[in-house]
Amino acid sequence: AAAATTTEVSRMMNNSNFESHNSPGGGCDPVVTSKYTTPTECQAACDATPTCDMWTYVPAHLRPSPPTPWCCLKQCAVADGVRQCPDPNTEAGLFSGAKFPANYSNTCVGPTCFDFAVDWSSGGPATTLPTFNFSVRKIEAIFYPPDGKTYAYVDIVNFTDVYYPDSYSSEVGVYSSADGRTGWVYHGIVIQRGASGGWDGGGIASPGAAVADDGTVLVGYAAENAPSGGINRGIGVATAPHPLGPFTKSPIEVASPTGVCGGSGRCDDVIMQSRPGGEIHLYHSVKGGAPPPGDGIRHRMTTDHGKTWSDSELVLSSTLQPGTNPAETIAGKYVPGALGGKGAMVLILDGGPGDALHVYLSKTSGDMVTFVAAAQPTLTTHPPANGMKMNSWANSQIGFIPGASDQIVGVAYSMYTGVPVYSQEKKSMNMGYTHTVWNFTVPPH
Repeated sequence: AAAATTTEVSRMMNNSNFESHNSPGGGCDPVVTSKYTTPTECQAACDATPTCDMWTYVPAHLRPSPPTPWCCLKQCAVADGVRQCPDPNTEAGLFSGAKFPANYSNTCVGPTCFDFAVDWSSGGPATTLPTFNFSVRKIEAIFYPPDGKTYAYVDIVNFTDVYYPDSYSSEVGVYSSADGRTGWVYHGIVIQRGASGGWDGGGIASPGAAVADDGTVLVGYAAENAPSGGINRGIGVATAPHPLGPFTKSPIEVASPTGVCGGSGRCDDVIMQSRPGGEIHLYHSVKGGAPPPGDGIRHRMTTDHGKTWSDSELVLSSTLQPGTNPAETIAGKYVPGALGGKGAMVLILDGGPGDALHVYLSKTSGDMVTFVAAAQPTLTTHPPANGMKMNSWANSQIGFIPGASDQIVGVAYSMYTGVPVYSQEKKSMNMGYTHTVWNFTVPPH
């Protein structure tokens, strides 16, 4: 296998040249490519060409015979299933760039490879969910076709919560955005904890959400009867005619705190996804010593807006996917660009090597219950995790932001805000956190 590149690459590099790896029919042909008269036009040509991985632009004054510019579209080689991408050379006056700098040296090739590129310049205050004496932990977003807006359901963790920064006694709030990236507006709590003493009286957290074919919104959540956390946390679902509510809780749990979530275990971390045919799929984790067949990720499906559900089925576990440790469902969405462009359900879990996040994909396109581990052992694309500092990744939470037709338009990460918060239970200073959204691209494999 070829070694990864040793030189850092970017979208636009001055005085650089990828000397080799010209694409068939697209490399340094003055008849075809001389119409691209600036480096930016050459970059755009590479972006629009699926097989292009990198490009080099030769200005006309460096080509006196004939005096026309060259736009050279280039492609990494693949040998024995390993991608081989060259380092750029230094050459005065030339311009070069990589289409996906974050993934340029990634040598994974094949349908079970999954990673994504993030434009880190695209996030900031305008793409951040505002907070008001609370923090935002887990996030799950939906695109709502009737009004074309994006709605994000989140854990609202009040600064005054005794157990802050943990979300044991939180409730579910909702934000909206006209484009899924900017102008996020907070609308308040939409799913409250239940009455004291009830199975959901301690707190509600870890929401998942999906839209039924008639516009009904379903929000799944984890709930517990004690505000301090503990075992036997169950999974409930609430429905509403509109993303802002009013929501009505189902009287029957999707996962009972005395059933699959019983024993010494607990359920948590809901992910939901709409699919054609009126299907809504719900995934949740079972952990801490659950009844047989034990810990992992379970799945149920409804086709009647949550009135009835399929039998609960274990779909991810160390037994089903040997050599892995599927722990908690951090994020998930159907990603059209996954599985070699065929589309797949993608679940991001913690419990990977070194406690990192790792990825599982549908084994085949359209299959929502049979998963394989991604070829890469960990998901490495994330902001810096520099401890409790402003603009540092706060608690390993991420979320996909969907747009129309299942397209993913962004990815959100929980980030420390710099606002000091005193943790009563820990008797120490902590910090506020919320989500910022960045532009998201799935490169081809």
